[in-house]
Amino acid sequence: MTSDNNNHYSIQVLQRALRILDVLLEIGHALSLEEIAQRSETPKSTTFRILSNLLEQDYIARTDDGYWLGLKMISLGTAVERNLDLRRLAHAELLKLRDVTHETTYLAVLSNDMRVVYLDKNEAPQAVGVLMASIGMTLPMHCTALGKVIAAYKPEEDMRAWVMTHPLEARTRYTLTQIDALFTEFEAIRQRGYAIDERENNDSIRCVAAPIRNSRGEVIAAVSVAGPENRMPDPLIGSDLARHTWETAWRISEALGAERPMMAHTNERGW
Repeated sequence: MTSDNNNHYSIQVLQRALRILDVLLEIGHALSLEEIAQRSETPKSTTFRILSNLLEQDYIARTDDGYWLGLKMISLGTAVERNLDLRRLAHAELLKLRDVTHETTYLAVLSNDMRVVYLDKNEAPQAVGVLMASIGMTLPMHCTALGKVIAAYKPEEDMRAWVMTHPLEARTRYTLTQIDALFTEFEAIRQRGYAIDERENNDSIRCVAAPIRNSRGEVIAAVSVAGPENRMPDPLIGSDLARHTWETAWRISEALGAERPMMAHTNERGW
């Protein structure tokens, strides 16, 4: 076992809680309090307190055979598996989009705290010259095309409740920081079917993103193309790059069982 004190930033109780979860994952079945304490090399009284807190938060469940992983852990595992499956399904399409546009392509989802989580990235064949997002990075929803295009399809009352308690930080002078402006943008996104980022997160980067839907028609993720502002089409709205992005998102959606909508907003999209 690794000492709790090896890492200057280690929090002992957190390390012990994670160790207890690791023990259960390694064993693969329920264990008694005594067995968990022994295998995790944690005092029995401390183990009991940690298990009590994990029980309260549904990370652990009490069974006839002892303690086992709870619903929250199952949900986390399902979420990770779903995102990995989505990444595998979307990867080939992202590569095609990168090869067609010659710019960097991304796949992302939106976390519960409204941050964009980057799941996949395919770098442009030509040098970018500016810092780009990487896999695993998170960014605020309101200043990214990926975040805006997913948030635009969430219930408006939920989004308004969220923005009332989360100030819209100005990342650049182009960032939408006014609530009304953001919701006007959401409406425009729904009309044309894709979102744009006009240097709203980075002064040197412009981007277009389109939503990915599941078999129930729900927006669960998004695909995007991003590049240096001087290499991207001007305007982005109605461009071939936007069309390629939209088409890519719908091919992925169809692979997930979604039905492609009728071309009801051709004028808004610009093609």
